[in-house]
Amino acid sequence: MGDYFLPMPKLREYQIKDVKKLSKLKCSACLNEQRTGKTPTALGIIHTQKCKRVLIVCPGSALYRWKEEFELWLKRPCIVLDGTPQQRQKKLMNWTDGLCITYDTLKLINHTDAETQKNYKTGELKNILKYNIDAVIVDEFHRARNKNTLLAKALFKLAKQIPNRIALTGTPAYSKQTDIWTLLHFLYPDIFTNYWDFVDEYFEVDLKWSPNGTYREIGKLKPEKEKKLQYFLNQISTQRKQKDPEVMPWLQKTIVSPIYLDPTITQEKHLKMLKDYYETESVVCIGVIDRLIRYRQICQDPKLLTLSGTSAKTNWIKEYFKDYPEIPTIFFSNFTQYLKQLDAECTISHRILCGDTPMKTRKEIENDFQAGHFNYLFMNIKAGKESLTLDRAERIVFLDVCPPIGDIQQAAERFTATSESKNQIPKEIIYLILKNTFDEDLYNAVIEGATMTDVLNNFKEYINLED
Repeated sequence: MGDYFLPMPKLREYQIKDVKKLSKLKCSACLNEQRTGKTPTALGIIHTQKCKRVLIVCPGSALYRWKEEFELWLKRPCIVLDGTPQQRQKKLMNWTDGLCITYDTLKLINHTDAETQKNYKTGELKNILKYNIDAVIVDEFHRARNKNTLLAKALFKLAKQIPNRIALTGTPAYSKQTDIWTLLHFLYPDIFTNYWDFVDEYFEVDLKWSPNGTYREIGKLKPEKEKKLQYFLNQISTQRKQKDPEVMPWLQKTIVSPIYLDPTITQEKHLKMLKDYYETESVVCIGVIDRLIRYRQICQDPKLLTLSGTSAKTNWIKEYFKDYPEIPTIFFSNFTQYLKQLDAECTISHRILCGDTPMKTRKEIENDFQAGHFNYLFMNIKAGKESLTLDRAERIVFLDVCPPIGDIQQAAERFTATSESKNQIPKEIIYLILKNTFDEDLYNAVIEGATMTDVLNNFKEYINLED
């Protein structure tokens, strides 16, 4: 391959050890706990194995993070497989290196047309199988723990064709010990061929009677087989814990994850119209500052201005709702109207806190969140940056940012641990950024420590606009 596989940025010492171990195997699993850096480890493995065309199967809200990480670590192009069927087909034809796809987009789903009653399938599995793929990485593999799901069946079909396979999860036995079979079958189908053979060999099984007939009740691992299974897992995987001395110093720091999203076609159209004509559809801007404000709103969601089209950020957030309902998360925005829009669209138990929220209600929201009565909290940055302790949160998602940086820092401090026990909770800050737009310029300005006055008074330094 010559110089095609450029040197990667330096990994941490334990990640280097993991890569050296797992890259010797065609199929392996990184079972390290959450926040221990499984993504760079997986990319290090495929880099060492010199895999060119790589498929990445992940949650929808992680698509662009994987794309950014792939391009950052490997210095090679990566495509996100989204859009219409026609757009996806075009992207597949241009696939040379990395390709990120969601579980739902991959698996084949049967449908029946309401009018014609004809059956048809959606999903890209068959199209993907047409390509010679060197490696597949499956993130959050525990989501395929049920062998009978369409996702698990799709992954098993991938396993028949793709030689190098990597499974990533911090919880390989998510709800019960037998959950591990789907992972083992995906990686080593010739060894772990059949689920019930696996159960009979490794687990204590009792035959039970019911009115519908006899059934197998699966018990614990057989004592004589437990070590055998542990030994095998040790051979094909790594499993690092947050408490490990060489890992913990890093985990105590808050992880900052900027996620760059491509604007939708309609967002691009509205932004270009504003740039060229100071208007788009029913929106007419009066002056540069007014235009910058409208820019920010369109970067959030055109619906904020009753404009047509969809939003890349809203699409990402909806995927997050589906993928991580169990993770305590605070969503911050400067736009109360946008928070209220998300409040109306979110079906998961949540609350919203804005400038007009009474002080008594604020305290009730704080106490209920800390007590675990709900996992999602939508907050206006100005309203929620002070006098709240929300250290149960594991993630903060900044839906938009603008100077001064102090507001961002104070908002982020809401989930800083207040006790030694809560210091063990993993913390991550996610910034949603619309790529190549004023949204990205504002983010860069915040990182550089600029003030809002700078952005307005010297806006040409932060955005490429022509009067």
